[in-house]
Amino acid sequence: MKNTLLLVLILFWGNLIYSQVPATPEKQYAFVTYHKLNTGKTIEEALEIEKIWKLVHQARKNAGLITAWEMYSVYNWNKTPDVDFDVLTVHYGSDPDKLVQYPVEMIGALLKQYPQHADLWKKTQEVYTILRGEFFVNEANVGALKPNQIMLIENIRVKPEHYFEYADMERKMANFHAERVKSGILSRWTFWQRLSPPVHQGRQYFMTTNEYPSVANMAQGGYTEELARKIFNMSLFEAWGKMVSLREVESSLLVTKLEGL
Repeated sequence: MKNTLLLVLILFWGNLIYSQVPATPEKQYAFVTYHKLNTGKTIEEALEIEKIWKLVHQARKNAGLITAWEMYSVYNWNKTPDVDFDVLTVHYGSDPDKLVQYPVEMIGALLKQYPQHADLWKKTQEVYTILRGEFFVNEANVGALKPNQIMLIENIRVKPEHYFEYADMERKMANFHAERVKSGILSRWTFWQRLSPPVHQGRQYFMTTNEYPSVANMAQGGYTEELARKIFNMSLFEAWGKMVSLREVESSLLVTKLEGL
């Protein structure tokens, strides 16, 4: 049994490249896994599988390995060609090493409690393929997680020479987003740096998320000339121009939360 469980876990994580990262208590880390539905499979089938995995993640949360877990699908299937996945899951925690730990003893205890799920990995492989996994560390956030939100995710690439200037500008943007949260336009905004893989084709990667109560809220903007001059000592036009010059948005999409704990 132990050998079988170990093999399952090795297969599950074997395609991921993981760089060891020292734990920093005040930091929040996230491990994002990207899933592609197999031909003929549906989001509903993926959700049923993830509801079973939720039992595993609840046990991991109880053990202090993670602080939260969430599952998202692409909102209304609106995605550009550069988005190659259908579902993403996110594990949050304060220790990046623990985010991908599935202790054999814990899995064994769960299988005794839920023997009907002994073939979970096989069923998972039948529904979707895991494309890749990425580690992120949170650099700034405002607002709080709320139910029934839609989330705009932007994956951003930055040239190394722009790294510090860009990161500083995004951290300052938190002040902008705090005002948007106060006005009810936005529920939460986060800024993440990708830790693993750290660099690809000479670019460093970041991710931002904007969580809204509805699509209509997205159109409200909330970016004002007054705030731009207060935060950046620039006009709103100049601030946006500066941001555009420092980064490239590789992909942008809306997702909706399907499950979580």
